[in-house]
Amino acid sequence: MRIHGKIEEILRLRGMDDGDMERFLNPSVEQIRDPGGLRDIDRAVDLIIHHMERGSTIMIHGDYDADGITALSLLYRVLSRLYESGRLIPYIPDRFVEGYGLSMRAVKKAIEEGVSLIITADCGITSVEEVEEARRHGIDVIITDHHEPPAELPRASAIIHPMLSGDYQFKHLTGVGVAFKLMQALYDRLGKPFRHLLWDLDLVAIGTVADMGELVDENRAMVSLGLKVLRETKKAGLKALKFVVGVDGYVSTWHVAFLIAPRLNSAGRISDPIHSFNLLTERDGDRALLLSHKLNRLNQERQKYEKRVLDRAMEQALRKRDRDVLVLWDWGWHEGIIGIVASRIVNRWNRPAIIISVQGETSRGSARSTEGFHMQKALSELSYMFENFGGHEMAAGFTIRTEYLEEFEEKINRIAKEHLSGHTPSSPRPEAVLLPEDLDDIFVRDLRRMAPFGNGNPSPVFLMNSLKVVRKEVRGRTLYITFSTGRDELQGRIYEPSERWLNLEEGEVVDLLMRFREVVRLNGQFLLEPLDFSR
Repeated sequence: MRIHGKIEEILRLRGMDDGDMERFLNPSVEQIRDPGGLRDIDRAVDLIIHHMERGSTIMIHGDYDADGITALSLLYRVLSRLYESGRLIPYIPDRFVEGYGLSMRAVKKAIEEGVSLIITADCGITSVEEVEEARRHGIDVIITDHHEPPAELPRASAIIHPMLSGDYQFKHLTGVGVAFKLMQALYDRLGKPFRHLLWDLDLVAIGTVADMGELVDENRAMVSLGLKVLRETKKAGLKALKFVVGVDGYVSTWHVAFLIAPRLNSAGRISDPIHSFNLLTERDGDRALLLSHKLNRLNQERQKYEKRVLDRAMEQALRKRDRDVLVLWDWGWHEGIIGIVASRIVNRWNRPAIIISVQGETSRGSARSTEGFHMQKALSELSYMFENFGGHEMAAGFTIRTEYLEEFEEKINRIAKEHLSGHTPSSPRPEAVLLPEDLDDIFVRDLRRMAPFGNGNPSPVFLMNSLKVVRKEVRGRTLYITFSTGRDELQGRIYEPSERWLNLEEGEVVDLLMRFREVVRLNGQFLLEPLDFSR
């Protein structure tokens, strides 16, 4: 199949040869690796089978974000199919009381409930004391996690972690991806058809995209296939949620990141994450619809909290815009909101952001990064300041004594100076120059074949010269602007536009730096994300 010249140009610029392009543009089940290369995977499977044969009570301990909830839901759904007569206890910690990870409160509940096996989902790698307490009461613990492992690992019965394997072929997996690999190994051992497990790739796609997992190699294949599954999902909860948010037909990473994941996250941010787990495991359509409406209402409430924090954070960011890392804090910022505000600041200012809620003598922080700055490693250099911290390259969280905040801001920026030397938070460079005649059906087809877009596989940046501004309209906080090539119209939207964009006038001709949205063309118009322009 002939590849559009501009798409081929971009793929070669990204270091691909003909064979790489073929695999990249055609993700397949064959690209999902055998899980055998993961450390302790066989031991973990042995333990699960052993406890199922004994009729043990099994606790599955998740996390309160979308990656952790989808990982928990995947393990619960699959084990429920394989262990119909057994007792499974799902557990999600209260982020405001227990914080992140396997908690002593959870271990205590496991002891009270007669649990013989705990399986963690997207957490546990730092829970040394908690695992020791479980072991002291004769409870086996299987850890599945992907966050940065500490120097001292928990003495768990088995640890499934991409960074602890003999090689790094699995290094891009998020929490739900690791959970999937464990279930893949279990299916293989039990002789179950792997194709049945593929129907749970919708959960893998949601968790991976929500957690900013790199969309390369096996991750890319699982997310690509998972989005196709999500379009035809058999899960009552996802069907209902798609209906409530208006997702029908083609599903992209944009739909997941901005419509589906925020609603799954909203419960854990301002309420109880068990609502999201219940939705993802619900089998009754009517109850699923009620839960979806509940999550939608929680998301609307979350948006109100977010706007209040974001407005104040933006004011601070404006004053600190010369810093490499934007460290912003204030009293009483909602702890469940600061992570998403950090993401908004990163998107607006194109640099790492750390948002901190001051709560008295201690403060809680949530960090989001950009390519080239490993957030967790940067924080580890300042670990003496934290009561606890954890995370990975693109996102992290911590508790810090409030008296250290100014010192922390100075030192994290000093670290950033070293790691981001030569980095300027300016507009991205174009990967190809488009002419009006390039915008044909083959271009649309092949640009969509480059998807899913996200961390590790960014949507290509294009330059088009001499575009005429034909329409402008501001609705709320969004600018809708339409350009003409002379033969096609390109419709763009900019959330919270700068004065420079607002001052563009209809009739002006500009050179436009842009990305296309994953639904490249709709009703004859090309849909794009304007990035910058010159007159």
